[in-house]
Amino acid sequence: MREFVGSFKEFISDPQVANLPLETARKWYDTYTRLPSISEKLYNKLHTSELVKTNIKINVSEFKKEIKFYENKFTKWGKKYPKVPRFGIPMVNLTGSLDEDDDPSRQPLDEYFFNLQKVLHDAEIKTKTEVCNMKTLEPLKILHPYLIRSSILKWDKGGFFAPHCDVYIPAPNLRLWGTTSNNIELIIGKKIQKNIEPGRIYIIDTAKEHEAKSFEDKVYQFFIGLSIDSYDTLKKIKC
Repeated sequence: MREFVGSFKEFISDPQVANLPLETARKWYDTYTRLPSISEKLYNKLHTSELVKTNIKINVSEFKKEIKFYENKFTKWGKKYPKVPRFGIPMVNLTGSLDEDDDPSRQPLDEYFFNLQKVLHDAEIKTKTEVCNMKTLEPLKILHPYLIRSSILKWDKGGFFAPHCDVYIPAPNLRLWGTTSNNIELIIGKKIQKNIEPGRIYIIDTAKEHEAKSFEDKVYQFFIGLSIDSYDTLKKIKC
């Protein structure tokens, strides 16, 4: 697990940020560490494994029918891998619009930061889009008060995320994840995750390095960010 220990020197030794200009790295570090966060102890109490099952489940067959309405609203996820078949549509972004040009929520925020030198953190992205009102996503309504940057991803065969981490500890946000297919490989902390239930929503430990790859077309993923105020609710919905 990666964690902040109050040292900027240790932060810039991370391979993911080691090549940034010092002034740029300092700006990101200072804003991130000022965000409200939960301790490593509380984080570990919630994340008792890499994937923690919740009692929330999406009806996959009905979701696939309903999401067709938004088919033309999906756009490429990021610009780093233009040939990789991965796409996204926001549930929560900065404006609530599905037509925002160069929507930063539809790309890795580190890519957005490196390309534009603009600092933006998940916890600062809070406006729900109409996608949140999909009938098949009603099981997620218990989480609506806590939603921050969230998306539905769509991968065709060969879509992937390279190994990466999403949060540092202390953590300023929490993550849920689910998929419509078990024909996907998800590796967290070097462990291949098995027995993934399509439609099931899991609390995912994204402080550990993780990666994923799709082996079929039209694999949807629920990529859900939550503020730390969701902590008690997440404890209640754990299975």
